[in-house]
Amino acid sequence: MRVQGELAKLGIRVGATTVRRVLRRAGLGPAPRGGQGWAEFLRSQASGILAVDFFVVDTLWLTQPYVLFVIEVKSTAVHLLGVTKHPEGAWTAPSGLLARPSLRPASSSASIVCAMR
Repeated sequence: MRVQGELAKLGIRVGATTVRRVLRRAGLGPAPRGGQGWAEFLRSQASGILAVDFFVVDTLWLTQPYVLFVIEVKSTAVHLLGVTKHPEGAWTAPSGLLARPSLRPASSSASIVCAMR
């Protein structure tokens, strides 16, 4: 309990049940939960969020190309954006995705990009 923790910082030891009983007697119930949680935020903003990441593929020729992809959070559609042997610079920059509309999935109107690293 928050009240119990604050009292402990002041050197006052009291049980959670005692705090609950005193607050109830004073007519004070639990504090209301404020704001929206992370899951609710994602659901409400999903149409404007893209998740960007890349993964490595092991090939028969013992090379490891990197694949850049985007996931539309709302539809969970995956779009492959490119493959390279050496990811560097603007190729890996998630902010470059918004700057280059040609890379943005045609079905997306996203304005927020989350880099998953």
